[in-house]
Amino acid sequence: MNALKEKTQYLLLRAISFLFLIIFLFLVSIPSKSFALSLAIEPDEILVENVALGKPVAVSALAGEKMKLRIINKEAAACTYSIDILQNGKTSAPMNVGYTDIPDVAWIYPQVKEIKVPGNSFKDVELYINIPQNKEYLNQKYQAVIEVKTKKARPKDLFVLAGQLKINFSTATYEEAQNVQK
Repeated sequence: MNALKEKTQYLLLRAISFLFLIIFLFLVSIPSKSFALSLAIEPDEILVENVALGKPVAVSALAGEKMKLRIINKEAAACTYSIDILQNGKTSAPMNVGYTDIPDVAWIYPQVKEIKVPGNSFKDVELYINIPQNKEYLNQKYQAVIEVKTKKARPKDLFVLAGQLKINFSTATYEEAQNVQK
């Protein structure tokens, strides 16, 4: 009899947990004007090759104009977004084969850390890479994650919307570095 009671309690607890999960998913899916629901970022991933050491370089100068970070606000109202660079290991993004986590996120920085995008519009943000002049960084492949997220309109807002994209880059080889110095 005791085993039947325990089994019933267990099943009841599972049913209640499932009900709370369904309610939570429903509430999260309801549109709210307190935070932006429609954020898109382009491109999906950035690949830059042969980055020279010791001087800042614009990503678009190495990889083409399409490699600027495009933040798209699909809402009718303007929204302010923050841009952060994260080590891959601090995200759920898978590491690309052959790449290692960026040793210092300060190597990559956006033109602006915060940007206001008008409703139903987009803005492009230049990204820069500046790797210290150190031989141990030659001929390496690094990966980082760029995170764009909405700023809370009010402190009591519960949610922010965020998007992430990977940036993969390789540094110049020793030979390429010697040619640049000549």
